[in-house]
Amino acid sequence: MSASSLDVTADVPDGDYDVIVDQIELTATPALVWHLRIADGPYAGRQLWKRRLVTELTRAAIRDDFEKCGVALETCFQVPRGLDQLSGLRVPVMKRTQDCSDVKVHIQWPAEASPL
Repeated sequence: MSASSLDVTADVPDGDYDVIVDQIELTATPALVWHLRIADGPYAGRQLWKRRLVTELTRAAIRDDFEKCGVALETCFQVPRGLDQLSGLRVPVMKRTQDCSDVKVHIQWPAEASPL
């Protein structure tokens, strides 16, 4: 399949992938939406999304995700500053589907989060 005919939104099976962080949006909800692109292998170029509401209960997990990417946040108020630092990073993720439709993408602890 040529790169021009690749369906970047086609389903990607559960597994471990190295991805490039293309963008992270902070929505009005508020939520963080991670736009991730698989870096290599048979699914290279396909997209994954990680969504996390920003609440009191999720703040520690958000800080952990940033830390796994090499960005230390003292508080969640620093999230907007940290978004630009993540763009272009290559990080490992684990994609898992639960209950046939609930897709979870988990940032993994890398050997090192490295810029492209």
